[in-house]
Amino acid sequence: MESNKNSNFKQISFYSSESDAEIMLAATFYLKSFLKNGNRIKFSIPERIYLSLGEKKFKEIFSDQILELEGSEKSLIEVVVLKTVEFSSTKLLETFKINII
Repeated sequence: MESNKNSNFKQISFYSSESDAEIMLAATFYLKSFLKNGNRIKFSIPERIYLSLGEKKFKEIFSDQILELEGSEKSLIEVVVLKTVEFSSTKLLETFKINII
């Protein structure tokens, strides 16, 4: 896992050697820390993760975690599936992006 931070844009990247469910869960935990602070968020996830998990498993992981926030989920403005592929040292990176509004 790698993290890149600046004031209004955050991203977190995972090597694809980790399971898709583990990657999605870890990214969702990272996102929750911003939602708990009341930040308005647009969240972008890699298309490969979404397609690999399928809609049902994605909702099971993502929605269940977000709904635990009891009201803070209203800060999540938009979820976007991004068609991105980044390579780093011949390993595929899955990058999630958080835009704080």
